Amino acid sequence: MTYWVLVMSTMGLLWPGVFGEGNTITAVLLSSAGIWVFHILISRGVQEAAAINKIVTVAKIVPILTFIVVVIFALKAHVFRANFWGGEPGNARALFGQVRATMLITVFVFLGIEGASVYSRYAKRRQDVGRATVLGFLGVLALFASVTIFSYGILPRAGLEHLAQPSMAGVMEAAVGYWGKAFISVGVIVSVLGAYLAWTLMAAEVLFVSAKDRDMPAFLARTSRKNVPVPALIMTSILVQVMVVITLFSEDAFTFTLKLCSSLSLIPYLLAAGYALKLGARGETY
Repeated sequence: MTYWVLVMSTMGLLWPGVFGEGNTITAVLLSSAGIWVFHILISRGVQEAAAINKIVTVAKIVPILTFIVVVIFALKAHVFRANFWGGEPGNARALFGQVRATMLITVFVFLGIEGASVYSRYAKRRQDVGRATVLGFLGVLALFASVTIFSYGILPRAGLEHLAQPSMAGVMEAAVGYWGKAFISVGVIVSVLGAYLAWTLMAAEVLFVSAKDRDMPAFLARTSRKNVPVPALIMTSILVQVMVVITLFSEDAFTFTLKLCSSLSLIPYLLAAGYALKLGARGETY
């Protein structure tokens, strides 16, 4: 649901009166149409959807890398120095305060890092699951850190704070002009739609695997002729649809969905980490 809000708020940068911050009636209707278009796409076959996701992944990395290169050359050393400590005295305590304040968005960025293990049943070799997880984590970390840190050298802290979502478009506009904002906005839309495709696949897979392990109702373990867990996919799409409608009643839809997703994700992450610790302590591994 957060992805649809972000897509609509990105379009709101170009047509603010129509899409607003992603919580207008038009935005919700368009998001709803997108939810079910993706549902139909995935129901036609997981492999076909995964192939599309590979193409989208390449397409969304290009704008991010372009942004990083541009802001490196446009970086202003004095602005970066002023922003680095967050306007506080230059000490580790001030820096720790910034880290703590950004923990919620950091958690959101790294959601889905477990995707390779969720889809491990499709892997030809089990060691590929671990490699994909580590490489994915390091790649996301490098991009996240680069985009965040280099942005400190473009605009003062107050300017960054008041940028509309997606803020990367505003930073790019400050560096090169309006074309940069449009370029990043298009890149964000492609990126987020690709991420939504991947997340819908993963959410349905989680329900399907849980049902096969008898932790969820048995009907969720049913699959179509194309090996798509259709009941799990339907439940996923319905839940996303409900949450998108709820954003109509939120003043800040993006922050609402961001906090909700990150907070709820911390619970299963904590339980999974605790179980992994138990297996490690007992030496019970596959």
